[in-house]
Amino acid sequence: MRKYDCNIKGLSMHNRLFKFNSTNKTTIEQIKSKDYYSPFKICNKEIHLIGVNFSTETRNIQEYIVETMN
Repeated sequence: MRKYDCNIKGLSMHNRLFKFNSTNKTTIEQIKSKDYYSPFKICNKEIHLIGVNFSTETRNIQEYIVETMN
C-alpha cells in the first residue's frame, strides 16, 4: 500500500493523508495514531484531518473523510 501526506498552512491547518486501496476510517486512524498533526497544534488554528482514498482499479478517488480538531 502506498501513501502520501500533505500539509497546507493558511487560515486553518490541513493535514492530509492520501492512501491507495484503503478505507477512510483506517486513514483517519493513522493520522491520529501517528500524531501527524501534532506540530500544528502550536499554531492555535483549526486543524482539518483529511483522509483521501484512491482506487488503483478505477484510478480515481474512492472516498474521503474530513474531521476537524480544535
